[in-house]
Amino acid sequence: MIKYLFGFLCLITSLFSQQLTWESPITLDSDTTNEIQLGLNNSGSAIAVWQEADGVFTKFSTDSGQSLSSTPTQIGVAGEANVRLTLNNSNQAIIVRLSSDTAKVVFSSDGGATFSSPTTGDEFTDVGLLGNVIINSAGKALILYRELGDFTVYDRRSSDGGDNWASIKEIDATPSNSTAPSLALNSSDKAIALFEKQSDNTFKTKRSTNAGVSWVDPTTDISGSGSSKSIVLNDSDQAIAIWASSGIQTSFSSDAGDNWTGVSLSANSSSVPKITLNNSGQAIATWIDLTASNHVIVKYSTNGGQTWLDPNGGEDISGASSSNPHVHINDNGFAIAVWKDTTTGNIYSKYSIDGGQTWQEATDGIDISSSTGSTPLILLNSSNKALSLWRGSAISLFGEFASGKSFSSMSFIRN
Repeated sequence: MIKYLFGFLCLITSLFSQQLTWESPITLDSDTTNEIQLGLNNSGSAIAVWQEADGVFTKFSTDSGQSLSSTPTQIGVAGEANVRLTLNNSNQAIIVRLSSDTAKVVFSSDGGATFSSPTTGDEFTDVGLLGNVIINSAGKALILYRELGDFTVYDRRSSDGGDNWASIKEIDATPSNSTAPSLALNSSDKAIALFEKQSDNTFKTKRSTNAGVSWVDPTTDISGSGSSKSIVLNDSDQAIAIWASSGIQTSFSSDAGDNWTGVSLSANSSSVPKITLNNSGQAIATWIDLTASNHVIVKYSTNGGQTWLDPNGGEDISGASSSNPHVHINDNGFAIAVWKDTTTGNIYSKYSIDGGQTWQEATDGIDISSSTGSTPLILLNSSNKALSLWRGSAISLFGEFASGKSFSSMSFIRN
């Protein structure tokens, strides 16, 4: 039986006189689960969303996961999948899920305590591939998808936190291929859409300065093609795209996607790259190196992806065959990477308090149960509290650092 596990921890605010402590574990859910989504904001609100045979369910927290709502809330019926979640710092949240070719939307204005159907635009049809959904701090929201019939990329837009949605808008007439488009949106309403052209599978971007009201071509577009693409954009208008192709490739922009410059991170055969970027331009990339026994590799940047460096101690942070890495950095420069060890089946973590330059060795992995952990996610908020969610035993853990003792190392604990 596959279940969920939450891991919560509060990172240190200084290097010394801190020690990690943990609360008692909390059972989250006991049914067989599939897709997972995770949200955590700077107000301490947290939302977990998962899809199972009976439908789509959520639980929420108001204290970064120290306690959770007792009963799951069902927001979707059996057969709905491709679940997407977004949560902003004003406790506005949106969940989108797909039923056949129909996307269905619910929104929350209280951090996930309750969800409602929008007044207008609660469903839209002819959805072939659902991209991501993002809501910014002003309540502007965008949903990106590839249309079923003509394969072009469309968006749906809301300016009131998801209660009302404008008519669908074709953002580019170029047919895209059979991969979901990617989307990034910042607090000043700058947006970037990334997809692949059907004609030659090369990348194409569109950018917006008004949260999707209108879209234009960049002056200099991303050059490249590949798999596992994603894009991030911060409030300083710095953007980074990452993908796997003859290694790991990136492209950065310092003007919210108007001009792009490519930077190669690795020539080794690699897979599943992930990227995270904070508002100071600190970025961390992670991926699986297929030529290095599937180890987890990380590199960091201090200038929005213009240059990349190996961490102190080397770029290999797992030292073992692994899969599904995920990483997040907050605006304080605190970062956590999580992954599954494919030999033991455990979920492991390492953390950095200096923007990815130095990674601390975990004292133990997050041992879910025999070979059942998979697809871990990680988020941190501005209070240096972190939340991890993955498919495994349905246990929630909250941790924090207490002052008065010497700092040594930190990790999730064994269940």
